[in-house]
Amino acid sequence: MKTILIDPIKKSVEYIDYDGDYQLIYKIIGCETFSCPIMFDDEDALYIDDEGLFKDQKGGVMMGDFPYALLGKMIIIGTDNEGASRDVQNSLEYYINQITWLNEDQVETYKNKLGY
Repeated sequence: MKTILIDPIKKSVEYIDYDGDYQLIYKIIGCETFSCPIMFDDEDALYIDDEGLFKDQKGGVMMGDFPYALLGKMIIIGTDNEGASRDVQNSLEYYINQITWLNEDQVETYKNKLGY
């Protein structure tokens, strides 16, 4: 299925294929545990490394009106009304327009403010 990978190090946003196996999320975003801090209105879900604040991060993003920085690679997967994965519903351009890129210094400032 069509999903979106956001890589703050490369400052890239691209479509990738995802087979629906949740275990693949660990590999795609490079983590041991993940969380879903944002559910968009169209039921697209953003997954990030749940331990991202504890790692040495070189970049991150602010996403739309979400009040917290998102650190590390992230993936956006569409969901249906029962929570099953499906193609992402919003366009690549929609998400590109939601992103404000954070550089390494901004990430460190954010982490220090939170006490990490």
